[in-house]
Amino acid sequence: MSQSSFKKILSPSEVGAKKMNDRYLTFKSKVDYIKFYGKTSPVRINHIDKVSIEQYTFRYDNAVSNGEVRLYEMGLFYAERGALPGDEVKIEKKVIDGNTFYEIDLLRNGISTYYSQDYSLPDEVNEDNAKGYPEGYLKSVLVNKFERSIKARNECIDYYGAICAACEFDFEDKYGDIGKGFIHVHHLVPISEIGKSYKVDPINDLIPVCPNCHAMIHKRKPNPFRINDIKERLEK
Repeated sequence: MSQSSFKKILSPSEVGAKKMNDRYLTFKSKVDYIKFYGKTSPVRINHIDKVSIEQYTFRYDNAVSNGEVRLYEMGLFYAERGALPGDEVKIEKKVIDGNTFYEIDLLRNGISTYYSQDYSLPDEVNEDNAKGYPEGYLKSVLVNKFERSIKARNECIDYYGAICAACEFDFEDKYGDIGKGFIHVHHLVPISEIGKSYKVDPINDLIPVCPNCHAMIHKRKPNPFRINDIKERLEK
């Protein structure tokens, strides 16, 4: 049985700390990466970021001159996740209905380094939390991950601020530095109505809300309450 996942601690040279021209990942020799990827190198392989849901294409080569097996051209992934020497890259292979997905994550002390939360937003489900759902639901979660974009989330917060659009709660004001920048981002267009060609507009499609208001918005299904609906209830 081939390995379904692996972890690799990053060296300084891999993330560019030693002025390397490329950012890469060197595999441990004990892992059968030829079976893991099932491809003849050199070839480009798509990987889905577990946290941001962004797709990255890395160049895979199992015939480097010194015998190493590597993924190349990982600079953008490392930069956007803030990779440092000693961080750990985890890659997981998932096969669903004959389709193979490679999911990549960057861990620091065992925790995702970028926008990691130990819960799912009301309109967001990740594949770990979906294991109890039917197989078809899990497939939908994996295939439709395109919409979960950290960049869009950040642009929304940059525009509106990290303040709830419904109740105006400010986590930094109430909790100090631990609350700085913390907020949920609500999709004004329900995820279930979004098609594959949909491109999120961070300003018109997203709105920051606190967890309490976010939960109340999604108390009504399948059509969530509007922001103004929640505002009106708070004003009573």
